[in-house]
Amino acid sequence: MRAFLAIELPEEARCALVALQRELDRSVSDWRWTRPEALHLTLRFLGKIDDRTDRETRGGWAAAARSVASFALVARGLGCFPDARRPRVLWIGVEEPDGQGRLSTLAEAVERTARMAGFSPEPRRFEPHLSLARAARTGRPRAPRSSEEGIDTPIPVTQVVLFESQLEPTGARYTARARFPLGDAPGTS
Repeated sequence: MRAFLAIELPEEARCALVALQRELDRSVSDWRWTRPEALHLTLRFLGKIDDRTDRETRGGWAAAARSVASFALVARGLGCFPDARRPRVLWIGVEEPDGQGRLSTLAEAVERTARMAGFSPEPRRFEPHLSLARAARTGRPRAPRSSEEGIDTPIPVTQVVLFESQLEPTGARYTARARFPLGDAPGTS
């Protein structure tokens, strides 16, 4: 299976992000908007893994998740990859309002666990974001004029989810395969 570890968004946050996408769609063109059910915050892309690797790594993912207490995020600040002059992905940043750094700690724990399990090191620095859109196959997308956009809905983080990604003609479909509660979340010992 093709897999990745991510933070799943609650319905309220997804609805707020969809409203933001609709608002942005009135001022920019040539973007393919991320479907609501596909909005998530990727912690680590794993690539293609077999059943044995999946079974053997779940304990490590659970331990990495337990090493961090629950926290909340807010989404604000638009940006583009690779940059605003050549936008290919339109994203909104995420941050912890209390500045405790638990998201970075969680991402580091997941990366450490991945390396110990034999995955190649992630070559890019972790840049927490939610992908709102990808450039359309035709046309030239423009970056939004304002980068100050955001949503007021808090995003509670209580677990890490192992997702399977299935590529289909209409886009990727994500299926949750396992959930790993954070250290103080219900379901932990």
